[in-house]
Amino acid sequence: MVQLRCLNQSSVPYCDSSRVLFDIADGNELVPCAISRMALEDVSGGRCFKPADMLKSFEKVRARIEALALERLRMRPDGVTGRLSLWSDDVIELPTGGVPAAAALGVAPV
Repeated sequence: MVQLRCLNQSSVPYCDSSRVLFDIADGNELVPCAISRMALEDVSGGRCFKPADMLKSFEKVRARIEALALERLRMRPDGVTGRLSLWSDDVIELPTGGVPAAAALGVAPV
């Protein structure tokens, strides 16, 4: 398991080859989170072939990933617990005006 040392963040992220696991602080509570390889590639704009690549990409965009995780956590229904996972759909932003990408590109729904 590849692990990245981090002295001043809320957690030390690590990679299990398919995702990066990390914690975010919500008040005094640490919430376990994960971001999938594909979501990480979407956010960072680069490909990740090895766990070390994933951790480097994570560190480059960590602030954005943590902000997305916190936003998603705040939308979570009361009583839902456990690891919060970020998938590709969670990190892809809608085009200006909130129009789905297919509509913005003129692609007919399937």
